Amino acid sequence: MTAARPLTLLLNFQRTQDAAESTAGARSSSDFNATAFLQTVGKGASVKAVVEQVMNGSMMRVTLLPSLQSATIQLCGAQVSDSTRERPNPT
Repeated sequence: MTAARPLTLLLNFQRTQDAAESTAGARSSSDFNATAFLQTVGKGASVKAVVEQVMNGSMMRVTLLPSLQSATIQLCGAQVSDSTRERPNPT
C-alpha cells in the first residue's frame, strides 16, 4: 500500500462522517418511539430497512428507511441452528 492510499481513505472517511453528522433526519435508537412508529406504519406492514448488524439469529440492528431511525429488532419464534467452531487439528 502506498503512503497516499491511507491519506485518501482518511479524507474519504472524514467527508462521509461530516455528511452523516449533518443529516438532519438521522436519529439514535434512544429517540425511537416504537408505539408511535407502530401506529404510523400499522401492524404487520412491510418496512424498508438496512441491516447494520446481526447480533445473533433472532436480534439485529437496523436503520429504517426513509426516516433513518435506528432500531434494534428482535424476532420472536425464529429458529436458528447452532453454530459450531471447528478446532484446528494440532499437528
